[in-house]
Amino acid sequence: MLNAVVRNVELQPNTRDHKGCFVPDEVYQLVEITPSGWAFICPDNAVCHYVDPESIHEAPQRCFL
Repeated sequence: MLNAVVRNVELQPNTRDHKGCFVPDEVYQLVEITPSGWAFICPDNAVCHYVDPESIHEAPQRCFL
């Protein structure tokens, strides 16, 4: 289960969206868990996906130098 303050998430391998299409493996922003039970995630402002919340996990912190 995700903590309510988690915003950066990653997906389990071979995760599919609500339409059955594979979702690329990358870091996403968790926007919300919808009332219908889907996790709404977006990697940027142009693309978003609905996925099963059980398929997401908190992304590790990354340090950039």
